[in-house]
Amino acid sequence: MPSPLHAQTARIGWELRSYDANHHADLHRQVLADTFAIELKEADRWIDRAGAEKVRVLEANGEYAATGILMPMAQFFGGNSVRTRGISGVAVRPTHRRNGVGGLLIGEILREIEAGDEALSVLYASTTKLYRSVGYEIAGFHCAATLETSYLPAVHTALQIRELTNEDRPAMQEIVRANGRVTPGHMDRCDYLWPRIMRPR
Repeated sequence: MPSPLHAQTARIGWELRSYDANHHADLHRQVLADTFAIELKEADRWIDRAGAEKVRVLEANGEYAATGILMPMAQFFGGNSVRTRGISGVAVRPTHRRNGVGGLLIGEILREIEAGDEALSVLYASTTKLYRSVGYEIAGFHCAATLETSYLPAVHTALQIRELTNEDRPAMQEIVRANGRVTPGHMDRCDYLWPRIMRPR
């Protein structure tokens, strides 16, 4: 996990707080919609999937400024699932952008993570400049391949081929975890990530 020493020091009057629907809901919904180009109702579903208790809001003298989600997950190293805290849904209110607020938000989140018992912190960086400034670095890779079906050999099998369903998820997760145990750095996905695999945006 990057050291919080790389992150900005806390500013007077700025505070990282737990999400409070009664206080934050309207602005939070709008900030997520503006940042990720999603509909307002999708922003609500995002919170529902993550769990409101995992959402953090950075306030400036009590005013909503930015948000992020702290997701408990894990990565496989040496055949073991190592506790990791993922950061997701990082969004800064338009009126607070280009003022170092993104770095301040991540710094406060890292301080909270450091106080816990996770060994690592990971995220999918939309921009390298911000996250490198607080100690993260690019790691891992994503591969994609395409193949026309006409090149596939004819297969004769009695097995049924069908669309994956939620009922198949436990068996699929175990297959993925078995592969992860022999693949260092393989993600041990949490309940927040699996629905995104099953039903991508």
